[in-house]
Amino acid sequence: MEEQAEAIREVIADGSVNGLIIQPQSATKLNPLIESFTCSGRPLITFGADAMTDHKLCYIGPNAYKAGRIGCQILANYIGKQGNVFTINQVHEHMQTKERKRGFLDMVKEYYPDIHPFELNIPDNSNLYYEMVKAAIVDDDLRGLFCTDADSYIAGEVLRDMGRKDIVVVGFDLSVMGERLMKDGYLKVMIEQRPELFSYNAARVMFNYLYYNEVPEKMQYSELAIITSECLQDT
Repeated sequence: MEEQAEAIREVIADGSVNGLIIQPQSATKLNPLIESFTCSGRPLITFGADAMTDHKLCYIGPNAYKAGRIGCQILANYIGKQGNVFTINQVHEHMQTKERKRGFLDMVKEYYPDIHPFELNIPDNSNLYYEMVKAAIVDDDLRGLFCTDADSYIAGEVLRDMGRKDIVVVGFDLSVMGERLMKDGYLKVMIEQRPELFSYNAARVMFNYLYYNEVPEKMQYSELAIITSECLQDT
């Protein structure tokens, strides 16, 4: 995050920059820099992940809280609405991680009293991700994993290496490795954010604001896609 903070400081000092589009690596810690930039009269758009400040022009990207609720509903239906599940969290300051987890846990509280959620908080290191997931699935009562970040495929690798197809994995952002694991039955559902769409929209909105004075809606949520193995049959 410090590298992103330093980049923003450089942009603040550069008077030739008319606007800024960023995906904040923290939901709160970059807010003073964001506010410093916008207080100079220049617009800032967050995309893909939000910063909790009113000083931005707008946010464009997925509704992370809603995505967490959707992920919970999917996982609950796969496991018969009962049993132990882990939410696997990495990059803890990132808005997407925080809001997906919050949406998932709220959904459990509201609708699934027989699902017992536990948290597995992993440092931003894929080697630790593998080992910590491997240690977690020794629980005989574990029914599912809800992975809140793009390293979801690593949970599938653990299940593949241990020959476990009985544990349901729901995660985010399908990769090439994730496709193979899904076809082999180790990942059940991936929620895709369609970054090419919200990235384009962020650039379009900034252009229209700077050149045509079009004031955008404050929160612009992009669509999500739900991917199962059936979606991959022709790929």
